[in-house]
Amino acid sequence: MAILIPWAGVLVAGDYLSTAELPTLDNGGDLDAYLATLERLRPLVAAAEHVVPGHGPPLAGEHALTALEQDVAYLQALRDMGAEAEPPDGRRGAHQRRLHAQNLAALEAQN
Repeated sequence: MAILIPWAGVLVAGDYLSTAELPTLDNGGDLDAYLATLERLRPLVAAAEHVVPGHGPPLAGEHALTALEQDVAYLQALRDMGAEAEPPDGRRGAHQRRLHAQNLAALEAQN
């Protein structure tokens, strides 16, 4: 769930657009549905001055758009390249590598 508060210029993005974590596909998550959700969020992010993700720090609007683009690129690479895909810059630590491995396992389980 995401909530746009137009008068405040704030988008509360739930579990999306975190610069602290990768998008995750665990619990039966669907990669294409995740990408579709990011595209539905795009105009809301563009309208927001600040985005508050569920994990990580609040983001200025332009930084949230960058996070969205990184998430889209990561998920597309995951779909197209599998294990060869790399998490976005700044999200390649041990925790993110574990999430990446979980994403790969979730994709393999779906196929």
